[in-house]
Amino acid sequence: METQAGQAQAGQARSERRAPPRWGSAAALGLLFGGFLSVAWGEVSASELDAKPASGPPHLWVADRDAGVLVGYDRDLLEVLRIAQDHPVELAVRVDRGLWVVNAGEGGSTGPHVLRRLDADGKLGCEVALEAVLDLETLEGRDALVVELRPGGARRVLRVADDGAIATVETSLDAFCVAGRRGQVLVGGQSGELRLHGPGPTDLRERSFGGLIGDLAAGPEDGSWWVLDCQGGPNAHRLALLGRDLASRWQVSAGIAALHLAEVPGAEQVWLCDASGSFARRFGPGGVRELSYVPLPLVGADRGAARADGSVLFAAPGALVHLDAKGAPVPGQGGLEFAVDLEFVRWP
Repeated sequence: METQAGQAQAGQARSERRAPPRWGSAAALGLLFGGFLSVAWGEVSASELDAKPASGPPHLWVADRDAGVLVGYDRDLLEVLRIAQDHPVELAVRVDRGLWVVNAGEGGSTGPHVLRRLDADGKLGCEVALEAVLDLETLEGRDALVVELRPGGARRVLRVADDGAIATVETSLDAFCVAGRRGQVLVGGQSGELRLHGPGPTDLRERSFGGLIGDLAAGPEDGSWWVLDCQGGPNAHRLALLGRDLASRWQVSAGIAALHLAEVPGAEQVWLCDASGSFARRFGPGGVRELSYVPLPLVGADRGAARADGSVLFAAPGALVHLDAKGAPVPGQGGLEFAVDLEFVRWP
């Protein structure tokens, strides 16, 4: 078995409850970004932090790769928990409020990597040694779904249980991203192929979508799926919503050089962020551009996490950029070294 016992050992997560950090102040962010964030984007001030202390369990988790930590924030984006990790590059929140996290360590983007399951307080549950991890998701907040790049170019899509036991969903040469729901696992390939596994062990449905499947997510209705094609320039990128048979309900030109989806839970809405520029947009029912151009204060924002009310947070070098449901800037958070992934806790 490719697992190690989940006990205290070198590299085990260390956690501590923390008071709200003062680097969220307007003055600190002004130094970081020339004052733009603090004035135009309403960053949390020191006086606000004093008036509203951090409380409760984490509502949002952020992976700060360069700082080597996972940071938990409450609903007001005040820090409540920090867990030391070895260059965390991917995270996925579990239904028990714990986490799956991929640590790059000294392996960088090419691996080897380590997958860890942490409980809600950061205690190590299990640890699995892997090669380079291309994507991490969960199957409805429980088992981890991983796309692993093996030496020689083969890719494995793995389902990892709570105890670290591994089941192989598929082995291929093009798997790049994965999503799951209700016992089904959807795999997207760099060749533009989609493969839907399950719920039965021999059930397989395939579709040639074309392009380069860069990201996938469970859609707003049972059996629906979001698909992002990232091949070519911004006008060649496509956003689609598929049904349970993998047929397109609709697909549109994204018109934005996005690499990841930030889907609004339970709604036919999704945010995209221009990874090479400094703007975002939100698509709604039928693929309509509800918010066509929302400027951001930073270049380099990429992954996003949306709330059910339509608001969104994007991870950027040094900060979290926060937009309300109308696309207006609202207080975010700074003081991060290099945030690379984030996700809201969606379970009570």
